[in-house]
Amino acid sequence: MKLDGTSNYREWAFSVKTILRGHSLASHLTDSLVDKSKDSLAVMARTNDDERVMSDTVTSMEHSLIMSLEHYESAKEMWDYLQGQYILIFIIVVLFCLH
Repeated sequence: MKLDGTSNYREWAFSVKTILRGHSLASHLTDSLVDKSKDSLAVMARTNDDERVMSDTVTSMEHSLIMSLEHYESAKEMWDYLQGQYILIFIIVVLFCLH
């Protein structure tokens, strides 16, 4: 499933979170990167995993949406942006439809 905008954001987000949970990577959507002053192997492992999550996120989106993420440097930043972008639009659409 590819994110194509507001029409499938909720289904896409659920799918992505479920897949990442299955690979023990879902924390990258909610946690900040590790403190770089800590063990360098742990930092490198976390960074590599975060880059994998970022890659998976981008490849699960329609091409027309990908460039909106070019300035983000972590999976959490990307996720927060997408969530803010599409949840807000979804709420506005629902409220409009109720009136």
